[in-house]
Formats: sequence, C-alpha cells, structure tokens
Amino acid sequence: MPIDKAFLATMAFIPGDILKAIVVSVLCYKLKEISPINEVIR
Repeated sequence: MPIDKAFLATMAFIPGDILKAIVVSVLCYKLKEISPINEVIR
C-alpha cells in the first residue's frame, strides 16, 4: 500500500484525535477492499 507524500504532509497538520479517527477509517476502508473483513466484524 503506497503512502502518498501529500497525504503525509496533510496529516502533519491535523490534531492527534482527528488524525487517529481518519487513520482508522482509511485502514478499515482499505481492509474492506482487500479482505472479507466485514464477515469478521459481524
């Protein structure tokens, strides 16, 4: 999973709590794309 440099630069200016929420959402979205994570959550 390549990391976008612009994304990293943007993250540097985002407060910790918001950053954590964004990272979690992105990771969950990526996991849904590459694996049947929905079945695991249920």
